[in-house]
This record gives sequence, C-alpha cells and structure tokens, in this order.
Amino acid sequence: MNLEPITFEEYEAAYRRFVSCLQETGIEFIDRGLDPEHQRFEYATQGDLDPVTGKIPADDCYEREFEDADRRWQYQQQAPHSGERFSRAVAFFAERGVTDFPPEYIESGSIGGLIHHASSVVGERISHEYSEFEMGYEVRQRIAGLENAPAPEPWALVAEKSIRHLLAVGFSKDATLLLVVGRGRWVIDVATGEIVAEDPDPNIDAHLTENRQLCAGLGPMADEFVPISGFFGGGLATSTADSWWLFRCAIDWPTERVVLQARDANLYNSFRGLTQLPGSNQEIRAAGFSPDGRSLVVATTSRLKIWQRPPILEQ
Repeated sequence: MNLEPITFEEYEAAYRRFVSCLQETGIEFIDRGLDPEHQRFEYATQGDLDPVTGKIPADDCYEREFEDADRRWQYQQQAPHSGERFSRAVAFFAERGVTDFPPEYIESGSIGGLIHHASSVVGERISHEYSEFEMGYEVRQRIAGLENAPAPEPWALVAEKSIRHLLAVGFSKDATLLLVVGRGRWVIDVATGEIVAEDPDPNIDAHLTENRQLCAGLGPMADEFVPISGFFGGGLATSTADSWWLFRCAIDWPTERVVLQARDANLYNSFRGLTQLPGSNQEIRAAGFSPDGRSLVVATTSRLKIWQRPPILEQ
C-alpha cells in the first residue's frame, strides 16, 4: 500500500477539525488525548445508528475531516515495525510446521499472505491462533515497559503494613473491614487502615472450614465466615461496576505484576491509563477490589497495601 506521507502537524490539524465538527453537531464525545505509545489520538463517540445508512452521526465528521489523515498517519506509524512483525509471523508459522511460503509473500513482506497460505495448509484455525499470539506479544511488551507507580486519583493509599507469612485476605459482607490471615488473624478498617481486632494464635487451621475457602472472623467480624483469597485459592473481584480493572500478569514468571487499568483505558490497545502498582515483582498472595468497588488490596507474602476512593456516586 502506497499512501502519501503526512506530518504530525497535518495529522493533528485534521483531528482538531474533526473535533470541531463533532462539537458543532452536539454529538456526545470523549477526547482521550494522544496515546504516547502509538502516537495517535484516541476518542469515543456515542450515537444511534441510522437505520438507512447504518452510520452514527460522528461518521460524517470523520469521513469529511479526518479519515484520510487518520489512515495515512496510522499506516505511516506501522510501517517501521512491519519487518520485525513479519519475521515474528514467519517464526510463528514455522513452529507449527508451515514453512513453504510462495516467494511473492516473502518478497512483499505480506503478513496477510502468510496467514492465507498457512490457513490453506493447516486450516482456518491458525489465523485465530496467530491473532491471539500477536495480541499476547504486544500486551507482554506493554506490561514489561511499566514501572511501579502510585495509584492514580481518586485512589488513595490508606494502609501499608508488614505481615509475616501472610496467607490470605477477605472482605466483610459490608466491605468496610478486611480479614487478614497469616500466623494469626487481623481485622483492618479499610477506610483508615487501623487494626481493630487481632488474634495471635498461629493455629490457623482451627479457624478455617474444611475446604479452606472460608475463615472465621473475629472482633466486629466475629459472626462471619469470610471468603478468603490467597494461598488456599479463592479470588477477589478483578473489576468494579464503573469499569476499573485489575490484572495479575506473570510475564516474567514466577513473579507477578499487578496492573490497574483506568476506566477509559484498554490494556489490549495501549499503555495509556495503566499503572503498575507497588508490590509487583513479588510473590502475590491476593489482589483485587472490595465488593462495593471502593477498596483495592494487594497482598504479598509479607506486605499488605490498601487503597480507598470516595463512594462511586460522589465522583
């Protein structure tokens, strides 16, 4: 594909014209700014499809003001990486026994040609396998480039505690308390980080159900058997009702990274809006959200961190 080169200034000017067009039409529009990884502007629009044309109102603005510049810029940004990606594709198919590619596909560097040939040899499924492989590669590269950073607003760190031999954690039914299980049990107020009850008894088995999925509470949780997550299995919530996500990523196994994804971000598209939380690159016992989505916990074998945010409706 041969497209006329375009400068960033021309690309940005076209994007600004597109935004102005949207604003004039009153279309609901979210400007997410420039994605520094891919050097492209990101946005979101909302609107109902026209039953005749199958378009949304934003399509006219895009086609008139931005489509040409967007296509040229995106092609231009991908071109420098095509050789590396092509070599990776050749290696992927070779590992699955597909090596005898037509010379024109190799000479042109056509990944689409490689996929077409491989599908004709071993079946259509290999094209899906390649797509999943390439997406996984990009995600691993994206996460590998992250460094530990404070959680973004509105999250605030309220507790950081050293707890030796930490095994598991679990939230109370009302999500205001956290039960921590190790060589003993502790109950922590997630709003303040204060320990409100503790039991130093190291005989944890005496407080666990037979399958070790529930642990008896104490203090203000004394009437609860709490679902726990950690050494014995189980899991905390990995997303909230308003679309915050938490990922445990073992790209350099056996250590794990804990990545918090903001509401308007997407791990599979860009590193914008991703934060690798402190505590990553250690042995993670548990990581996740409280049932109400207001608290976030990361627990390693020796350290516990709790973040809080205001009630969702008040944001």
